[in-house]
Amino acid sequence: VLYGRCDEGLSSAAQPFVQALGSYVAACPVDELRVELGARASDLMALVPELGERLPAIAEPRPAEPDVERLRTLDAAVALVEAAAAAAPVLLVLDDLHWADVLSLLLLRHLLRTDARMRLLVLAGYRDTEPSRSPLLADVVTGLARRPDVAHIELGPLTERHIESILAKTGRRPSLAASLRMSTDGNPFFVGEV
Repeated sequence: VLYGRCDEGLSSAAQPFVQALGSYVAACPVDELRVELGARASDLMALVPELGERLPAIAEPRPAEPDVERLRTLDAAVALVEAAAAAAPVLLVLDDLHWADVLSLLLLRHLLRTDARMRLLVLAGYRDTEPSRSPLLADVVTGLARRPDVAHIELGPLTERHIESILAKTGRRPSLAASLRMSTDGNPFFVGEV
């Protein structure tokens, strides 16, 4: 399981992939990592700087136009996920994509457009009600909706019955469910916090 999330406001470029791939790089045996990345290791250094610590002999990336460098980074990230999925099935969880930067969304689209048959399940979560979400997110979601292997699951707010159940399981009075539903609009996070 590889996990990464976006933060509101300032965050690093491609933060969810930096986190997810960084944890894989940290856990993968060095010899295996060297084989999995091969010549693409230098193209991934900008995205996953931890590679320099794990594989100190990585050559500097070849200089190129910014668009070419970005494509090399995208290809190297996909190659690493593909190699990880060849070793074992991978669940890639990308959370809070409504705050994603352009590079994160391009990486997701690039990963899901690859023709390779990977043992990969991507779980991407976002709030469609978030006003700050990127217009590119809508394009990515629309493009993915056309694919037969993609399921879009819309989660609505918790109902009063759900909240009663939560209250009962936590030793609280289920009779508070109606007021809790009203004050939180059924948002699961807010229900838990209140």
